[in-house]
Amino acid sequence: MNTQNFITIFILLLSLLHLFPSIHARPLINAKSSNISAVFAFGDSTLDSGNNDKLLTLVRADHPPYGQNFPGRVPTGRFSNGKLITDFLTSAIHLKDALPPNLATGLSADDLSTGLSFASAGSGYDDLTAQSSAVLTMDQQLRYFSDYMRRMSVAGKDNKFLSDAVFVIGAGSNDMIMNFYTLPVRKSTYTLDQYQDFLQSKLSSFVKELYNMGGRKFTVAGLPPLGCIPFQITNHINTRPGPPGVPRKPSLCR
Repeated sequence: MNTQNFITIFILLLSLLHLFPSIHARPLINAKSSNISAVFAFGDSTLDSGNNDKLLTLVRADHPPYGQNFPGRVPTGRFSNGKLITDFLTSAIHLKDALPPNLATGLSADDLSTGLSFASAGSGYDDLTAQSSAVLTMDQQLRYFSDYMRRMSVAGKDNKFLSDAVFVIGAGSNDMIMNFYTLPVRKSTYTLDQYQDFLQSKLSSFVKELYNMGGRKFTVAGLPPLGCIPFQITNHINTRPGPPGVPRKPSLCR
């Protein structure tokens, strides 16, 4: 797992521990005692458990060294050497061993009823971020979730179980690193503060959509200090006058 993903997942883990303090107090609990009916994930590579494997995109984790510490030691489409934070969560509350991707084939009735990942690596709150990498936008992830709810309704499952489900949302890093600071479109339209406000409004709308569909428990991962990520430091080192080795965007190292 690269440093960017590790930092983001670490922050997400902290937010999950605040939401479910019993997880770190008692490592093994069950879904009934935690009052969690299902787990749903939306966002980028920190939560994508394999959806991109079904897309025509270069942003894929279906090859080594990904998966070398996952059960079976094979790549699963997760951008990690092992499990993702949502896998650890579903396992800790005894829902299931890992959170499967929505686009996987052969999902069991139990898999469907206890949650799925709709996340897509390379995605972001800004649709342009996902479109530039040919991955699922957040709106497309939401539409897949709507399709999922229709399937559940046909199977006789009402929407009441969503109020006890946990919705994990993690994105934003790609919007900044792979979009705002890389592509010219947004920089020519927004200042940094304006773009951040734009992303926050997109996140707010996304959460409201899920709320209107029945969701009540949400955890949203914040962004790490992106300018301190080795990829960013290496990318922008010595690109401006000044002492050698100083990154161009020190303001993001806070």
